[in-house]
Amino acid sequence: MRKIIAGGILAVLLTAQLGAMTTDQRRDYLSWMLQTLPDNPPWTDWQKSSGELPPDFDALPRQNTLPDPFQMQSGETVRTS
Repeated sequence: MRKIIAGGILAVLLTAQLGAMTTDQRRDYLSWMLQTLPDNPPWTDWQKSSGELPPDFDALPRQNTLPDPFQMQSGETVRTS
């Protein structure tokens, strides 16, 4: 279990580089994932059949704060009756 957590932390740290990842970096990251992380046959089969590379995590939107627990997705505020 500790290896999985350490691998996840390492994966986050490796993707926290400044700037976007190049295609070569994404291929290297995929190679690292396949060699280092525990085997997951459904994911491995999907990856091999699709040829997809890991996403560029630096390009994904970030929300560093927790959402407001008293606001619904519609924008309405939770009120007592």
